[in-house]
Amino acid sequence: MDRELSRARAALLSSDVETALESAQLLEEGKVPTGRPAGLRIRAGVELARGDNQTAGLHAGRSYTLWAERRRGGGGGGAPTCARASGIGPSTG
Repeated sequence: MDRELSRARAALLSSDVETALESAQLLEEGKVPTGRPAGLRIRAGVELARGDNQTAGLHAGRSYTLWAERRRGGGGGGAPTCARASGIGPSTG
């Protein structure tokens, strides 16, 4: 998972959206429970970079839902939900 997060981060920094989305897909399809929320956070970061705040919010919201389900004992992931927490979103200052 760390490798794909690093790959996505580097891709976003170099404006390589396709590679970032490939990493998101690999995380979402993987067997690691936190992969799906992490993939959604990458997608949120891509949409933020594109200026689509509404779609970014939808991805981030779904990521949070999966994380919250996991905390309650459901089947979601367990990582922080915002793109900034994983180092892939735009800096706010």
